[in-house]
Amino acid sequence: MIRNTISEIDVFDLVRRVNTRSIRKVNMSSTDYMWYSPVYSGVASEMISAAVDFYNSAIKYSEYSQSIVFLDLGGGSGKPSLIACENLSFSKVVSIDLDPYLVERAKQNFSRSDRYKIAESIFGNVEDREQMGNIFHELSTAFGNDYVLFVFNKNSYGRRVLESSLQIIKQYGPKNVIYLYQNPIHKQSLISHGYMEFQRDARPNNAHKNFKYILFWK
Repeated sequence: MIRNTISEIDVFDLVRRVNTRSIRKVNMSSTDYMWYSPVYSGVASEMISAAVDFYNSAIKYSEYSQSIVFLDLGGGSGKPSLIACENLSFSKVVSIDLDPYLVERAKQNFSRSDRYKIAESIFGNVEDREQMGNIFHELSTAFGNDYVLFVFNKNSYGRRVLESSLQIIKQYGPKNVIYLYQNPIHKQSLISHGYMEFQRDARPNNAHKNFKYILFWK
């Protein structure tokens, strides 16, 4: 466990001079929301790279003019968004969180390098239809109605909130959505909303939850 912490969490921050490792536990407005802890670097990189590879082979081949947008729901300190920027595939990267402290910390992390200039940290609630509707409207205005949305979720909330956020994505989001779900304990919710699994981790079933993920497409 100590080795994983150093290799998957500490080294990432040290190399980039950012702070994503500091755990933050606060009293949330609902028990449906999880407190912040950073995603494992290697796992997030693997998920994003695999999702981009799928996009390039299954979607982009017929839609060269599409933009792709990365949206981290419950983005915390912005670690997945930093990794998404470094992938160099996205037109826009957005991290959303309902903890103002984490939103500001993500902004500070994004300011560390010009390679993160496409990233934005936003205060917002993923089940607030007005807030999320405005965000999707801005994305559609900037990139057209046919952009492809990559959604990252590090099991940031419970089933009820997941269901609400999926309904909002269906109402306001684009037709093509790639959903990156780490520690996917509520995977059945995505399946019931018509998402199809196209890849999952290769770890054994008893592997630590931080190494588990499923990638979906709709």
